[in-house]
Amino acid sequence: MIIIGIYDDHNASACLAIDGKIVFAAQEERFSGRKNEESFPRKTVEYILKEYKLKPEDVDEVAIAGRYHSFIDLMIRKATVFTVRDYIDEMENYWKPRLSGQSFDKDYHISLYKAESRFRHSEDLYEYPESLQKMEGMEQLEEFNRIRTRCIASFIGIPEEKVRYYDHHSCHAHYAYYSNPRQKDETVVFTIDAFGDNRNQVVWKVHGDTFTELAESRECELARVYRTVTLYLGMKPYEHEFKVMGLAPYAKEEYAQHVANELKDLIRVEGMRVVHNDRPADLFQFMKERFKYYRFDNIAAGVQLWLEDISVQLLKNIHKETGLRNYCFAGGVAMNVKLNKVLAEQDFVDDFYVCGSSSDESLSIGVAYMAMRDKDVKVEPLSNLYLGPEVSSEALASVKKNVNGRDNVKVTEGVTNADIARLLASGEVVARVAGRTEFGARALGNRSILADPGKPDVVKQINEMIKKRDFWMPFALSLLDSHEEFYLKNPKGLQAQYMANAFDTKDKDYERIRSGTHPYDRSVRPQVVTREMNPEYYDLINEFSKLTGTGALLNTSLNLHGLPLVSDPYQALYVLENSGLRYLVIENTLFQWD
Repeated sequence: MIIIGIYDDHNASACLAIDGKIVFAAQEERFSGRKNEESFPRKTVEYILKEYKLKPEDVDEVAIAGRYHSFIDLMIRKATVFTVRDYIDEMENYWKPRLSGQSFDKDYHISLYKAESRFRHSEDLYEYPESLQKMEGMEQLEEFNRIRTRCIASFIGIPEEKVRYYDHHSCHAHYAYYSNPRQKDETVVFTIDAFGDNRNQVVWKVHGDTFTELAESRECELARVYRTVTLYLGMKPYEHEFKVMGLAPYAKEEYAQHVANELKDLIRVEGMRVVHNDRPADLFQFMKERFKYYRFDNIAAGVQLWLEDISVQLLKNIHKETGLRNYCFAGGVAMNVKLNKVLAEQDFVDDFYVCGSSSDESLSIGVAYMAMRDKDVKVEPLSNLYLGPEVSSEALASVKKNVNGRDNVKVTEGVTNADIARLLASGEVVARVAGRTEFGARALGNRSILADPGKPDVVKQINEMIKKRDFWMPFALSLLDSHEEFYLKNPKGLQAQYMANAFDTKDKDYERIRSGTHPYDRSVRPQVVTREMNPEYYDLINEFSKLTGTGALLNTSLNLHGLPLVSDPYQALYVLENSGLRYLVIENTLFQWD
């Protein structure tokens, strides 16, 4: 049974499942070089077909996550192309008049598409005829689905009946549940995001392979409010919400509470649903009025506190209704590790699993799981997220040839993990490209920048070299499973392999890992590394531990500011040529810039 899973909206991705196992998954941005790619994942699908030598007749189904998409956002590639200025212009010139009942330009977005080339995508698979643009409502959505089906079937070379669509939130839920290596007999799976197929919050009870839907809402505004606050603070929606979360701990709780009080009447928890209470039509204009006297850090802390309060109320009600103590969480809101920490710490929670990269990029995996279960195929949980392209010998040879003869580049072949550990122990920062690319938003060691987390000035050093991160943002930590007990407070033994949860740290060995934690509240977003999950990366950290006594490394993504995580050696070389990094190891070859 061969299934190609596809998500063709913002953060587009594709995956390949064979006989119940996810064998490949990648985001389109890793191939296109454009962050948060919003399009049909053409290059990813082409890679799958070529790499796995698939003929059209080999493919049993192309499963699409999301029954309906707005053609407008795809046509202009909104999440990819829009700047903060574009979003604010849209709020003021389109949404403000529309939501206030004034006359507005119905063709606002189409005019952008026609006026500026940056909104047009030369490799777009889909068609946007004038007849589609003139339609409205359900007629437009159904017509665009017919276009999607025709274009996808033609591109892959399969009959149209092999293209099937699945519910957005059900795909989130299937990914959350089936990716979990520790599946329980009875589990609550719940999802929260901004919107997908006319819903933004759903609760299921899962027993075996049976999903029983318990509650749903289209009025859960948690994600939309957080996204709007992100824009109000001058940051990019769909991309910089994590910066709001990172800023939140710096504010005093009393000031945060004032901001949270401004939001408290927007929505309420009703049973296992979050619903509207006194929600204004225009959230952006509401915030402009309510928040104009508050400082930026207090706003960030206030919206985070509000998010946590509502979510805890919801989870308490779910527990009260179901009596269950094991939970899986997915959707865009599950990317908020601070929230996940608060939910996991509730006394009625025994197990709280957050799948790796739970936002919309992982819907391609969720839909593949859903399609397989629909056909009664037994599925395997994910053993890791190293699901993308691996380093090819041809690409490595090409990069070596590219730098050959340069006076400022030294190439050393045959380096070992012990060699790299010595560099790290001496205070150097090393970029690592090895094995298969990680899927999702987090670098998990194979496309990472690594450093000694006990070095006091290493965060500043990395920011000056390459990252240019906002001053308040923390880096993350990769640690050996054998050292978890020394660094993390994790009394419930929660899984922490994908940087999807935050934890408090222990005082005794804190200085060893300080630079891989949040500088204000000392929390950490860890990747606990096991030998089974990534033998080479485990061995590197272990060698570093032998030299320093620290069984952990500071880990941040290998990319230039504003660009996606690198995938192949060519992209890694580009990063080094355009940054202050000095060391890059690709498999067992070390490149040193002088």
